[in-house]
Amino acid sequence: MAEVTSREIYQGYVVAGINCESGFEEVEFSNTQTVTKNSHLGSIDEMLLKRELIRRTIEIHLQKELRYIKRGIKILSLFFIDEVAKYRDYNSPDQKGVYAKIFEEEYSRLIE
Repeated sequence: MAEVTSREIYQGYVVAGINCESGFEEVEFSNTQTVTKNSHLGSIDEMLLKRELIRRTIEIHLQKELRYIKRGIKILSLFFIDEVAKYRDYNSPDQKGVYAKIFEEEYSRLIE
């Protein structure tokens, strides 16, 4: 049974084998390409990944708020960031770092 993914980068990949032996963890595909533990196929856009993590956290937060607000339960979601300047940039006119801008964009999109 083949698993289907929406990511084009994985089109045509069929898992031929999985090695779970400690120190030798890898997935082998039918085209003989292998991916080892802590590696990936193709390039990863770090900011795109972070945007998706922020968007997904907001989405889950809003879903939980809708579910629990009638019971008087306040939902708290946390973000752990790598540096404060990426959220609050005091050298920027609006003082918003890249994460704050992403948060506001994704929050606005989701509450519509």
